[in-house]
Amino acid sequence: MNTLFRFVVGLLFLPACFVQTHVFYASLRQIKTLDGNEIYFVYGVFGYFLIHTLLFKPVSLYMWAHEAVHALVTMVFGGAVQSVKVSKKGGETKTTKTNLMVEIAPYFTPLYTFLLCAVTFILVRLFDLEAWQDFFFFLIGFSLTFHVVMTVDFLKTKQPDLLRLGPFLSVEVIYLGNLFVAVFILAFVFPEVSPGNYFVNAFTETGLAYKQIYQQLFL
Repeated sequence: MNTLFRFVVGLLFLPACFVQTHVFYASLRQIKTLDGNEIYFVYGVFGYFLIHTLLFKPVSLYMWAHEAVHALVTMVFGGAVQSVKVSKKGGETKTTKTNLMVEIAPYFTPLYTFLLCAVTFILVRLFDLEAWQDFFFFLIGFSLTFHVVMTVDFLKTKQPDLLRLGPFLSVEVIYLGNLFVAVFILAFVFPEVSPGNYFVNAFTETGLAYKQIYQQLFL
């Protein structure tokens, strides 16, 4: 995929990014109240921002998750992991197989958040953990914000994972992927958020946007 072609495809993706940002915002507006447990999710969001801004950036923790997702997705596609190296300067996962999904999946996969959601889902059905639900919601908000903020930080640097699609198109795909994932995470905490409605509205409104652009340009 040459540079010009990637740039043109990136331009074509821009309307989808704008429309789906609007749909995501509309999903957030469905959250009417922040009573009870849900408010602790918000506390987690602000808690991570404070640590990241005022104290330190947990780079190594992010890199372990980043490289772990590389390894997991590689195995999903039938490849084998040869080695994993992580440091504060970056990480490297050597595998026998790679593809586009292997390369960019870590940028829209909040591994720690998924693990927390899975643990919470299982434990609340096995034990009476109502008193701990606030703590779990705090950690989910904290870990999701950690993933998003650290991903933005790393995208500011030149990442070899983005070479296949190029930086412009890669950032768009990663952005859309993070919106999709965030809707599922938010639905786990906030009953008003519906992933089904989000996907239907995103598909419908994106289609209408491209139709209107086509009519303006060619009809």
